[in-house]
Amino acid sequence: MIANRNKGYTLMEILIAMVIAAVLLSVAVPSLTSFIKNNRILAETNNFMTVIKTARTEAMTLRTTITVCRTSDNINCDGTGDNFIAFTDANTADLVDGTDVIIQRTTIDTSLLTIGYDGGNSIRFDSRGRAIGSSGTIMVCDDRGNDYRRGITIEPIGRSKPAIEGDFINDC
Repeated sequence: MIANRNKGYTLMEILIAMVIAAVLLSVAVPSLTSFIKNNRILAETNNFMTVIKTARTEAMTLRTTITVCRTSDNINCDGTGDNFIAFTDANTADLVDGTDVIIQRTTIDTSLLTIGYDGGNSIRFDSRGRAIGSSGTIMVCDDRGNDYRRGITIEPIGRSKPAIEGDFINDC
């Protein structure tokens, strides 16, 4: 005797599976969005930490002044734009000129993140690796504000470290 069975899913089974999937997605998507934003802030903070540590190391290796700044044209330290550069700055003019050489360049998307520095427009390291008149805290924020900000504190001796809440002077 051959049984005649229909193979497949009923409409009710499909609807139940879709409801379960919708509930799971409604819980997962906000968490995923927050996860992505947290990782974006962390990645940019780590990127800046790398630029700062490289600049300090190069200042001591080359025995010259290295400046790190935000720039719109990769020449002037104007404090605007999406680019950050580290360069030899023999005459400490906050300007890539003469024999100055760009050591490192990085770009961020300022439409998604806000970068603030309470130590001026530039960070300058002397030949001993000290931060010359430019110690402070770099702050990386997104649209969620102070609760999710990250930062890097640059001490007068030139050492950089992750910022803690008491290090921040300004708000996002």
